[in-house]
Parts: sequence; structure tokens; C-alpha cells
Amino acid sequence: MGYTVVRGGTRAMLAAEEMLDAVRLGAFRAAPEAAPEVAQQVEMILSAQRHAVDRVMCEAGLYAPRLAALAIVQSEGDVIHASFVLRALRVSLPRRGTAEPLDMDRMRVLRRLSSAFKSVPGGQFLGPTRDYTLHFLRHDLLREVPQTRRAEALAALGADGAGQTAPLPAMLRVVEVLREAGLVKQPAEAPEAEPADITMAPMRFPRPARSARLQALARGESGMLIGLAYSSLRGYGHSHPTLGELRVGHVPVRLSHPIWDFDVDIGEVPVTQVDAIISGVGTISTSGDDEDGLRLALGFGAALGQQEERAIAMSILDGCLEEGDAEEGGPSDDTEFVLYHCDGVESLGFVEHLKKPHYMLFASVMDRMSAANATRRNAVGDTVATPETEPMEAGE
Repeated sequence: MGYTVVRGGTRAMLAAEEMLDAVRLGAFRAAPEAAPEVAQQVEMILSAQRHAVDRVMCEAGLYAPRLAALAIVQSEGDVIHASFVLRALRVSLPRRGTAEPLDMDRMRVLRRLSSAFKSVPGGQFLGPTRDYTLHFLRHDLLREVPQTRRAEALAALGADGAGQTAPLPAMLRVVEVLREAGLVKQPAEAPEAEPADITMAPMRFPRPARSARLQALARGESGMLIGLAYSSLRGYGHSHPTLGELRVGHVPVRLSHPIWDFDVDIGEVPVTQVDAIISGVGTISTSGDDEDGLRLALGFGAALGQQEERAIAMSILDGCLEEGDAEEGGPSDDTEFVLYHCDGVESLGFVEHLKKPHYMLFASVMDRMSAANATRRNAVGDTVATPETEPMEAGE
């Protein structure tokens, strides 16, 4: 989680912390006896900035919407720093148990689409999305009455008085249809008996287990993931996928009951899941005997909440790292480069530490430069020679 080491200047640092709170709270104008405005801010962020909350939870590796909103308030909207704060909390929490793997077939689908197939079993549902809206600044939002506009939207959707529409049935994943048809390439490595846990044991390079790789990508910084995926799409990698399926919805979380020894649902989490059909050089190949025919390579991406671009980028990078060649490919094909540098918390800690004192380091650099320059001047002075001439005789 990066590092920060500094000594001295205690009074100045404490004063800087007080100044930070003074700046953060400077815009508040409520009376002291009014309800705590920070609590109101948390509620507003939960209702109006759900994508920011989802991103913080993804990068922190902790599903806690209210705590993520509080971290955003504490960080004054700095999402990467909010992820840092929430992950720092995560490492202090006790581990009560381990849930069963999420069964995506049981997802209560809110949004589902496929760019590979026009018709898929169960149908396609656009759901809530900005994909088809004009990306112009809406000044009318300044005059919008939230409850009135929400009631109008629900009425247009045919929702009941409680704001509920008819739930969609459970749907089989599109990739399962391809797998049953024998069109999906099997993973290069056998399924692991127990998935890796990168919070307890570090990844082992040059090729960490796929479960470790997916965990690292799932906690990666959104901008870095999208940038690396974009580099592959532009040719600095081998992967340019087609989305077999993108779905957003709520998935039940199941635990084994500690006393009665059967699985129980303890709640639901919102999840975005992507199955990408990887197309590009070397991704459609034979498997085993020639009779097996051609197989499609897949990439998988998942994220807490509705984080579609992030999940798509993760699926692209999963396909790149599964099928790519680090020596011949681009940055997105290099496992160590991608997994070490996509972590926003690690990156933040290391870049941020450059603001801390480096006096002795820089003094040693200056000393070496001075010594090298002095040595060079002495060497140049020793090589300067005065030309010698013999005295000329009379008559010459």
C-alpha cells in the first residue's frame, strides 16, 4: 500500500491538518444546532454519485457503499485517495468467513446486451444507461425537482406506486450457450481447487494464477485499466474483442451456515459482468486434435455496481494476458507490467511520497556532481600543454 516515512516538523504537520479541515468545511453555512451536514453529504453522494461510490468500492476491494461515500467526503472528491482510505480500513477488518462463488446465472438482471448476437436466449434489455443520450451539459438540472421528475419517469416506464416494475427472469449466460456448442477454448491452466488471495499472499510472476490475476484487475484503477485496454484496441496489443454479453444486476451472496451445514443467502450485491469474445492474432486456434476444430478465446471482467467501461477493460486485459506474448506484444500483453501498475493505491502511494523530504538523497547527488565536475576540471587542466620552440640561430 505504498509508504510514507517522515520525521520532524510535528507542529507544522498538525497545523496543516487543521488547515485542511478549515478549507474543507469553509463552505458550510448551517447553524451549529442543525443536523450534521457531513451526514447529509454522505446521503447526497449515495443518491446522486453512485458511479463514484461504485468506483471507490471496486478499487478498495470492499463493498461498503456508505463508508465509500464517507471516504469521498473525507477526500473532498479525490476518488483515488478515497479508495486509499477505504482499503486502509479494509485491511483492519476481521475475516468472518468466505462466501461461495457468485452464481451469475441467478442475477436479477437490470441491464443486458450482446454486441455479438442480435438475439440471445432471454432477450436484450437496455436498462439505465447513458449510451444513447446526448453528451451535452444539461442546464435544466439546476431547476429540476427530483421527486417530481422521478415520478414522471416511473409513470412513463409503467411502474407501480412503489416504483417497482416487473422483475426479469433469471437468464443463462450467453457464454454457456457457446460452451455447450463446443465453441469456447478451454483455459490454459486447470481450475484451482482454492482461488488465490492476493491480500494474503503476493502474486508470483512471470505467470500468476488466473484467480490472482483477476483479483488484481478487479482492484485496478479505472483510468489505468481503460487506458491499457485502449492501447490494445489501437494495435499496441493483440486483442480487439466483441462483447458476447454485458449484464448488470443484483447477485445473491451465499454462505455455508456454520451450524446447520447448508447454504443460505445473506443478501445481494450489484455487479457488472462482461464476457468478451477475444478476436485477434492467435486467439482463434485449434485445441487438441484437428477434429476438435476451432475455439473462441474469452476474456472475463466484473466490477461492483454499474461500472461497465471498467468491466469491459478488465475483460480485454484478461484476454490479452491469457493469450498475449509479452516479448512480441504491447504493454497490455505484459503480465507483470499490467498487474503491478494498474493498482491505483500502490501508484498513489509511490508518487505521493515524492512530496516528502529527500534532502539527504539530493545532497548526495549534488556532492557526486560537484566531485565529478572538479575531477573533470583537473583532468582538463593537466592536458593543456604549452608548445615548445627551439631558439632560432642568426641568419635563419
